[in-house]
Amino acid sequence: MVLRFELDNLTRHEVHRLLEEHLADMHATSPPGSVHALDLGELRDPAVEFWSAWEGAELRGCGALKDLGGGDVELKSMRTAQAARGKGVGTVMLRHLLRVAVKRGHQRVLLETGSQDFFAPARRLYARHGFTVREPFAGYVPDPNSVFMELRLDHDRESQGVAVSTLMEGSNVLGRRVKAERTRRGWSLARLADASGVSRAMISKIERGESNPTAVVLGKLSAALELSMTALLSPADGAAAGRVRRAADTPRWTDPDTGYLRRQISTPGFPVDVTEIVLPAGARVPMPAGSYAFIAQLIWVLDGKLTLVDGAAAHRLSPGDTFELGEPQAREFVNDTAEKCRYVVVVTRKATA
Repeated sequence: MVLRFELDNLTRHEVHRLLEEHLADMHATSPPGSVHALDLGELRDPAVEFWSAWEGAELRGCGALKDLGGGDVELKSMRTAQAARGKGVGTVMLRHLLRVAVKRGHQRVLLETGSQDFFAPARRLYARHGFTVREPFAGYVPDPNSVFMELRLDHDRESQGVAVSTLMEGSNVLGRRVKAERTRRGWSLARLADASGVSRAMISKIERGESNPTAVVLGKLSAALELSMTALLSPADGAAAGRVRRAADTPRWTDPDTGYLRRQISTPGFPVDVTEIVLPAGARVPMPAGSYAFIAQLIWVLDGKLTLVDGAAAHRLSPGDTFELGEPQAREFVNDTAEKCRYVVVVTRKATA
């Protein structure tokens, strides 16, 4: 599919119909106070740049950028026409808008999307392109129905067609690490699939950098390879970092399904793994028992409320509370509040006593 992008004046009936469908879906999916899609009048604001995507005479999608000032721009009105679903229109449109943002000199792209299952494909798309979860911005307020994300633009990579942030997945660190570990063990794709419960097709896509797995899939691969999630998300060569690492250079990984964010504090080779986790409002992240094998782990809550389901028990943790995980068993990390939860995970590379 070859698409033609037009800076649109919002006068054509095809565009009006697509936007009407978009608004109808937003209102059908989210409660009234949680719908933030722009209507036709709002899209005509001088601060908004609206683009349409065409294949010949057929409208295939649209998207917009709203200038927030200070180098920030907000992504709005991302929509693919029904007849073009599943053909990559959203990906091509997003990349076009990121190129536009770079050309306009913007430093960050911000967005608000839904937390419901309906929006899971959109969250995965944004995560694949380097967006990470953040707090509300520009007048938004915390809302369990919303996920807020941002991407810091890299102006040196405009020619690649995608602006890439300093995420682990930006250079397919995860895919290359999975393949390296599988090869080192002499395992086939089928062997790793059997050991992890993850399909061969999915593992192959991860290794090629074509899929950003969910936290659940990452946990299964971690358990099968007997590696911590931190190790799995680190380069296979374990390149040493300097003693000072700036916040902007800290590797991050975002679960495309829930928006769960891992920020790696410790560097490869440090005696313990220290990871900051941001669990969005309403998110639930289950982990298989095998992902806790061969490690001892401590949870330390910094902000918000965390419910840690530990087998048959559920522990409600508040800021300052810690929890030492015992023998390996299935666990679930739950944030059932309207605010994000931030906590630190400390992992030692030895078996739990």
